[in-house]
Amino acid sequence: LAAAAAAAASTGPAAAEGAGATAGGARGGLARKRQDGSELPSTATVVLFCLLRLVAVPAVVLPLVAVLRQSSLFDSDDRLLLLVFALESGAPSAQLIVVQLNQLARGKEQAVAFRIAYLYIYQYCFAIVSVTLVSTVALALLY
Repeated sequence: LAAAAAAAASTGPAAAEGAGATAGGARGGLARKRQDGSELPSTATVVLFCLLRLVAVPAVVLPLVAVLRQSSLFDSDDRLLLLVFALESGAPSAQLIVVQLNQLARGKEQAVAFRIAYLYIYQYCFAIVSVTLVSTVALALLY
């Protein structure tokens, strides 16, 4: 997912004229420019980034946890392992890619790192809800 996010952030919609202006992008999103000329990810990119990581991944993992709970692969002592598996699915992405891109210390890599960090801000805000929901569902499934 981090590689897909980097690709989405680096190939954002067309840039707009002037700081703070917006223009329609190739994918229908809105690009926003900062005062220093760098482009922020579109609203569509932010929503897609958050939905994929915080909704789609748990939607796949939680049914898998339920199936694994019923299977003979895990006994009742392994519920904690399944709980950790479920909780990890609802957590936001790690920021390791941002650190690695910043360590390269070149213009393009730092611009991509900024865009990804911008996406992570929203993901971490929405993760409060997703982690709470995934925790509740996982505890109901396993205990």
